[in-house]
Amino acid sequence: MLTYGAILIYLIILAYNYDISKKRRPNFGFHYAISCVLLIIVAAIRYRIGYDTINYMDTFRNAPTIQDIINGYDFSGDPLWFYIMGISKAIYNDFTVVQLFQSIIVNCAVFWFVRRHSPKPFIAILLYYTLLWWNLCFEAMREAIAVAFFLYALDGLLSGKGFKSYFLRVWPAIFAHTFGAVTLVFPFIKYLKLNKFTLIIFIGIIGLSFSVKDYLNEIVLMLEVVSDDAMAKGVKYLTSDTYGESGLSLMGIVSTVIGGILPCVSVIAILNRKANRGQNSLLPYVFICLCIVILRLQIPIFFRFLNYFEPLLIVAFTQAIAVEKSKLMRQFASVSMFFMVFIRMYSLTSPDVDTPIPAYYRYVPYNTIFTKDFNRNSEIIFSH
Repeated sequence: MLTYGAILIYLIILAYNYDISKKRRPNFGFHYAISCVLLIIVAAIRYRIGYDTINYMDTFRNAPTIQDIINGYDFSGDPLWFYIMGISKAIYNDFTVVQLFQSIIVNCAVFWFVRRHSPKPFIAILLYYTLLWWNLCFEAMREAIAVAFFLYALDGLLSGKGFKSYFLRVWPAIFAHTFGAVTLVFPFIKYLKLNKFTLIIFIGIIGLSFSVKDYLNEIVLMLEVVSDDAMAKGVKYLTSDTYGESGLSLMGIVSTVIGGILPCVSVIAILNRKANRGQNSLLPYVFICLCIVILRLQIPIFFRFLNYFEPLLIVAFTQAIAVEKSKLMRQFASVSMFFMVFIRMYSLTSPDVDTPIPAYYRYVPYNTIFTKDFNRNSEIIFSH
């Protein structure tokens, strides 16, 4: 906890000094770089932290070497991930090298995107650390690489470089994770206009999705047309305890409303105001994020897509509080985002799937490759 807490305090101080305080502070670039390096190193040198990390470590042992790949290894899917593992084995046959590569790709992409599009970058990084860093670096490692290249590609689109730039940048996302193919659709969201007609259409889509949720397994079987691997992974997610059925309690619904819907609504309410229309390039993406949060109430598999849109929500939030003149609206957005962080953190105190152990033992205590300590509670979670 000391490691995580020290980083949290450091980022809070930086957010206050550079984004909240009205005094001009020197050495912005130095502290921004140090923050990025810290998050990279802490993620890279961890040992047996993160439920999915354990699965990746097991896969790494039997993964092909780079020579196997050159000789025509038959990929079952996600070729970029196999290349990363193969190159890592060639450098040093330890999963730590994979963690280093993955952490560099993901954190550098997030920091780069935030620096280019957020008027309050340290607040954005603080929110990234508390909301997303754990999942992207410790759990959904392959998908996080797809998210990284999506952010890189979206920057080109937002900078006015057009579709050609987007598709030239995003292609690694497709090969990093099976569901990364959805990024081929994302650039068109930019042209979504928020009006009454759009709201009616999306309310209809959400209603239709809720009505067909019981037939999702049959729908996923159609992915066989794309690939057997995509179909198999789709079925795996839909039959899992985490993504297969809603099972949301009343408190779960309340948490989703307060910690998911309200932050999106507050940012949309600010950026969609006439006075702020020039600062709303991310507004359509926040709207899609809102729709995904709502769909997740009944179709939990949509949780997977939040990894792509929550970084954009964070950056859009900093844009909103930077341009909004109404103190009340800024406070509404800030309180909503605070509750999003609080609920995300509080959810880790609940028992992990099929165990009585709190979910935060996925990440604590922080063990490194230098000590290689084991924690009994963490291992109970990992064994399930």
